Amino acid sequence: MRLTPWLLALMLPALAHPGGIVIPTRYKFEGAMVNDLGTLGGLQSVAHDINEGGDIAGEAWDASNKNHAVVWFNGQIYDLHNGTPEWSIARAYGINDNRIAVGEYVEPGSPQRYHAFYYYPGIWLTRMAGDNPAPELAFAWQTHAYAINKYGRIAGEGVRLPNPFLPPPPDMGDLCYERLPIQWPTGSPNPARLFCVSDVNNNNTWDDYEGMSPAAYDVNDSGNFVGTDGASTPNSMFLFKDGQRIPVPAPTGVADSTLYGIANGINNKNWVAGSYGWYNQNFRAFVWDGASASSINLGTFPYGTRSWAYEINEQNMVVGTSERGYGSSPASHRRKGAFIWHSDFGLAQLPSLGLTYLGDNTFGPSHCTAYSLNDRKSASGLVQVVGECDVDGNRHAVRWDVTISIQSVLQ
Repeated sequence: MRLTPWLLALMLPALAHPGGIVIPTRYKFEGAMVNDLGTLGGLQSVAHDINEGGDIAGEAWDASNKNHAVVWFNGQIYDLHNGTPEWSIARAYGINDNRIAVGEYVEPGSPQRYHAFYYYPGIWLTRMAGDNPAPELAFAWQTHAYAINKYGRIAGEGVRLPNPFLPPPPDMGDLCYERLPIQWPTGSPNPARLFCVSDVNNNNTWDDYEGMSPAAYDVNDSGNFVGTDGASTPNSMFLFKDGQRIPVPAPTGVADSTLYGIANGINNKNWVAGSYGWYNQNFRAFVWDGASASSINLGTFPYGTRSWAYEINEQNMVVGTSERGYGSSPASHRRKGAFIWHSDFGLAQLPSLGLTYLGDNTFGPSHCTAYSLNDRKSASGLVQVVGECDVDGNRHAVRWDVTISIQSVLQ
């Protein structure tokens, strides 16, 4: 057929021919290898994020099964703790290209309290200021840090703490919930709220039926955020762009005014990845281009009823997990398989760490989930993806080395 200009524009990326002719191309999934990243001597570990240099942020158990925040540099695991501050649980959720990691730790005591932290090579895990993301609200807060961009801007969540020395808080009406999407601006030690979510039923607390709990889960290099907002937008998902909150639309085929979703990841083109379907539990992974009236439903693997998406890279590749059925009765034998998705090749399943017996003489892969990825390297075609796989009932951090080739559509 004749390749019209609009069709050529859709067939991206494209290769430049020496004669000046643009040859339309597409990505092809060639395969992947899985690598067990190990633990700190305990049973479990999880990899939450990876930067362009292949550095990884996550968590791992020691021999006494205490939960540490960790990073992997050049394939080697490093503990972020030196004993101060004290912690009972800690996790590193995000890492940027400057090797600055952010996350949360739980301060021992009653009640337990979460604190956001940062780390970079040469220092130990260090608590970030987090007690007052909303200065006009005279309460104490606990904070969570989920992502950091290359300029040091951080996305997270603030949760108001009860104060036994103060009377019950007044009805705050359209001021704020007890939960806030927050940020730490570049160069600032103090958190600030992105926006305030109205308490629609005036009960001074966030309730499950009001949507997903307000939080900011990711930030791109332009300082735009994605997250959830307690149903103050139609699907409880937001893109906070240039200081304005924009609703993230539901994916095609599953739109329902009674359902909510989670916007988990954003790239520098303001494409958004997430999961939609809260309440009926039949989640669907989606990707949104930041402008269209609906997002794209990524579907599931065969015989799956649920899928989740967690991050998107600059080539609009998305990672997550989807159910898949196995054996002669696949609807009865489902496993969660990690995936990488692109519009050129659809859902491609990533390998697991071995097989599991599912009953009825059926074997299937161990459960796996992919949480983050970096960009495709043009020289090698390699994309690195991180997450977790089940090993004998325990979570193990993994890295997938994924090969994505570029092919001409004219072949």
